[in-house]
Amino acid sequence: MREPTQAQALLERALELVERLAGPNSRGAAYTLTELAMALRDQNNRHRARELVEHSLAILEKISGPNSQDAAASLTNLAVLLTEMGYLSEARPLLERAVWIWARLGDDNPDKSACYMHFAS
Repeated sequence: MREPTQAQALLERALELVERLAGPNSRGAAYTLTELAMALRDQNNRHRARELVEHSLAILEKISGPNSQDAAASLTNLAVLLTEMGYLSEARPLLERAVWIWARLGDDNPDKSACYMHFAS
């Protein structure tokens, strides 16, 4: 695994490529934004990470729908980040929405387990 600053530089380059090749509002861009956000989180740049996860969520909701598996996973990511930042009152409704989506989908998926785990804690 690379150091967070190395990961950030590589992910920023990857984002440039994905946005150029697939478009800034593509699924690939959304996933890369999330990965970049996690690298920034690892550097304690949580406010910028939040912006990127929120942008990723908006893209995924537009592409896959607001009640999709992609949206539920992204909502969980955002809620976990907000919890780490101490914004529990903002995180809880996001986790509740993610749990509702997963229950509706009835999907057995590792992301579903993670969402339930975070909701329980």
